[in-house]
Amino acid sequence: MNNELVRIFIDEILPNFWHIYKGYIILLSCLFIVKKGLISFYSRRRKREAMANFVIGINNLYFVFLVFVLFFLILRFFGITIHEFFTSIAIVAAALAIVFRDYILNGLNGMLFILGDNISVGDYVKIDKHKGVVKNISLVAVHLMNDEQDLVMLPNNFVMGCEIINFTKNPHHSFSIEFTLPIAKASTINELEDYLLRAINDEEVYIRPNEHSLILQGITEKSISYTLQYNLMLNTASNQNIVRQRCWNAIIKQVQH
Repeated sequence: MNNELVRIFIDEILPNFWHIYKGYIILLSCLFIVKKGLISFYSRRRKREAMANFVIGINNLYFVFLVFVLFFLILRFFGITIHEFFTSIAIVAAALAIVFRDYILNGLNGMLFILGDNISVGDYVKIDKHKGVVKNISLVAVHLMNDEQDLVMLPNNFVMGCEIINFTKNPHHSFSIEFTLPIAKASTINELEDYLLRAINDEEVYIRPNEHSLILQGITEKSISYTLQYNLMLNTASNQNIVRQRCWNAIIKQVQH
């Protein structure tokens, strides 16, 4: 019985399946080969840090084409040809375009971010009121890990309409930290600046010499507001986090002292 089932599968079912669906199988294989080829070719011409956006973009495009091919494959399984599908759907195509307009625009904006170089995975950015490191860029949203280690997902349509500051791509690697101290815990600007720099640099230099300043922003009866502006020696997400954490720890110690 088992041998008969195997014979039927090999002699009848498999040839028929290949005859009907060989075009889709070849197309899926070609898409996979093209995806791998593009990533391999690009990796030889660009540095590793420039790969993230490109790989994400190619994978997203591959996923979109894969969904379309599988969708038409299912239609073919039920005996509906591509021509019949488009002929029948032409009537409601305009309505569908209106309904899915926001989703389509969101996906297109996502591809602009992915294939462009204004925002890359690992960049420290400010989008509207949100600051953080870009963890992922999808066809739906930009995933941002903020300074509180919360994952914020911002829709691409929202991001496209916002002012974006990319601190990582700043040629001077400039950053700033704003903070406020009680009057009783405040000291002179030079003393406080030296204290913060010693706490941040410690055994390794993170902030460039002579490329930093502590600015007095305002004084009230109870507090003084400052902004520490500085340029990093090496602009990486890790160094950005280290400097911010050490600076805040030093400020907390100053308040508790």
